Amino acid sequence: MQSIGSGAGKLSKQVIIVLVVVLVAGGGVGGYLMQAKGKEAAAEEQEGGAETEIAPEGLETHLVDLGEFLVNVSDGAKMRYLRTQVAMEIAALGEAAEQNRGGGHGGHDAKEEGYELPQEALLRAKDVVVKQLTACQFQSLRAEEGRDELKERLAAALDTALDEYEVHAVLFVSFVMQ
Repeated sequence: MQSIGSGAGKLSKQVIIVLVVVLVAGGGVGGYLMQAKGKEAAAEEQEGGAETEIAPEGLETHLVDLGEFLVNVSDGAKMRYLRTQVAMEIAALGEAAEQNRGGGHGGHDAKEEGYELPQEALLRAKDVVVKQLTACQFQSLRAEEGRDELKERLAAALDTALDEYEVHAVLFVSFVMQ
């Protein structure tokens, strides 16, 4: 009888160990997922807060692809290259907003079909981007902080240059330096 009791004791110990391992692993995975979800929610909240703070109620924002840029950037005595694709998030103001709401465009959703700036505004925006990019130092763009500062400078300069648009953000779709 002792052999049966000791076998049952070993079996129950094994079951307990397996349960503990499963619970610890499940708790670890659950904690990781909750932490990731919390970071995602905080990022969404931060983005949403900035957008509603800047944009008046009911003002639609649109993503505009400004295209790819290849420019020289200074690195002391050497010249380096920067190739980047730039997009911006904008809200149309005044006449531009009225035209977008249905003045001949059928009131389409610009986010689905792609929003296009008038040629004059697009050329001004590209000129601003080239000026800002060529003014950069190679070393400053190697760090994420430098690229973030560049995004802020670009957004401010674009907002100033584009009278009928409010620039909310600048995005680097690609960013390669050599």
